[in-house]
Amino acid sequence: MRKINVGFLFKFFCAFFIFVYSLAVGRFATEGDQVHYREIYAVIGLLPIADAFVFYLLNLDSKEVVHFLLSWIFATVGVEKDLFIAVSNAFLAYFSAAVFIKFKASKIIAFTIIASSFYFNVLYFSAERLKYGFIFFTWSILYLNNSKGLYSLLLMSVMSHVQMLISYMSIAFASIMSMLERALKRGFLSKSLLSFLIIGLIILIAVGPHVVNKLEAYKSDIQLFDLLKIIAIMCLTLYYAHKKRQAFYVFIPLVIVVAIIGSDRVMMLGYFVFLYYGIQINRGINLGILITTAYFSFKSLDYLYNLVNFGNGFYSG
Repeated sequence: MRKINVGFLFKFFCAFFIFVYSLAVGRFATEGDQVHYREIYAVIGLLPIADAFVFYLLNLDSKEVVHFLLSWIFATVGVEKDLFIAVSNAFLAYFSAAVFIKFKASKIIAFTIIASSFYFNVLYFSAERLKYGFIFFTWSILYLNNSKGLYSLLLMSVMSHVQMLISYMSIAFASIMSMLERALKRGFLSKSLLSFLIIGLIILIAVGPHVVNKLEAYKSDIQLFDLLKIIAIMCLTLYYAHKKRQAFYVFIPLVIVVAIIGSDRVMMLGYFVFLYYGIQINRGINLGILITTAYFSFKSLDYLYNLVNFGNGFYSG
């Protein structure tokens, strides 16, 4: 008799639950950015791919191609948009559950976060393009020991949404700082550090203008409360991180970006960095994870209320 793969069953359960949940709730997401996404989805399925892409670019301030390609493929074969999103959300839930399992987190904690966390709900129903960035990002974590698969998925993540580059810049910054520390101790630069710097420079030149445009679009005055929030999540992360200096370096770019564009989008990245460290302590059954999970689950209630009643989870009246 074959042994039941509990891990697979858990991943499948999370994916199926979010699929059904998305079908039930997603149909209410009709306002805000969803106005444009729904209009574009209804049209591009009727056009050849080249014409569809032109229409997409003209009606959406975006050059990330993954969302377009997936939308065009599903729309062309006649898949209704809410079903397309439900399938996408199921994939996000599946890979997220796989990451939790990889780091041996409690399944109860993992499911609660996947099903009820405010930031997961935002990815499910509002941040449509960013969702695909996170799908490929979570998928890439499963390939940490496979460089070819890892880099391919990281590239797909950035091509899904350029904001994912902020995450990779933070990780790269932490790696470079660690390498520089070792180089200063040894008295010379390693080949890996030089390669890292050269690759980073090439990427910066290639996508820098697009990143600058995105920052300009979201630029705001520095809000002290925004900075306090990202610093608070950083301090919580440092408390649980085994490699505290590395975790601190990861947050430096996030804090800088918060100072430029505000916290809403970057706080999401900071929260997921915290999850990475927090779920590895006592399988995620610790005060930091429990408090943040309760807080962000409660915060989801207001978001879902606005989504169901006003078509937009961020409705402000």
